Amino acid sequence: MRDLHCHLLYGIDDGSRDKEESIKLLRELEEDRVTDIMLTPHYIIGSNYNASNSIKKELIKELQDYTSINLYYGNEVYIDNNIFEYIEKDEISTLNGSRYLLVEFPLNEKLDSGLAIIQNLIKKGYTPIIAHPERYHYYDLEFYETLINEGCLLQGNITSLCGKYGNNSKHNLELLVKKHMIHFMGTDTHRAAYPLNKCYIALSSITTREMYKAITSENFLRVINDEEIEPFNIIKSTGLFGTEKLK
Repeated sequence: MRDLHCHLLYGIDDGSRDKEESIKLLRELEEDRVTDIMLTPHYIIGSNYNASNSIKKELIKELQDYTSINLYYGNEVYIDNNIFEYIEKDEISTLNGSRYLLVEFPLNEKLDSGLAIIQNLIKKGYTPIIAHPERYHYYDLEFYETLINEGCLLQGNITSLCGKYGNNSKHNLELLVKKHMIHFMGTDTHRAAYPLNKCYIALSSITTREMYKAITSENFLRVINDEEIEPFNIIKSTGLFGTEKLK
């Protein structure tokens, strides 16, 4: 697996606390057959989660000596009207310097300006990737279809498929995968590595081999090479999603 979303740059957000913890977690992810990781610390404007790109570069260079996993860096950016300003200041990083930007919505409340911010990012040439859409319980399938049609992509937390975030998130991610609305997987590892073998099995049971390879590996490579990613054709339900709903 190639992991698009992980918090192992130590001491700069709510993820790994020190170098030793980062090394331990990297070794556990190696054992779970993770070959590449995009290290994506939170960037929340106006908070303490605001490490600069220069700090991230220093940390990733240090950690690379302790692992065979290929390490890349970006951010998980909390959605904000000032994203563009901080990208221009070289504070926020896209994923491996590409057009792709990992964006996080509030977990518990709907942001009325969210769609407009996403549309502005797209107009400026970025491709937003929405982190863990299965966890935003105030959005529905139609909203995610709108995002994808606007030019967004979606990243699920593979551990949601094994119930790490509860039954609702598990149901939501399963449904989004079955609708062909998920384009990447990440572990979202913070301070504890979650066993991934059962998650791999859960994912393979609800998708095709080709899509499994795309969302766990191939699309990651397209991101780091800044290549175009074509979203999958969304699977429609009778009566526009019918009774299939996110929880």
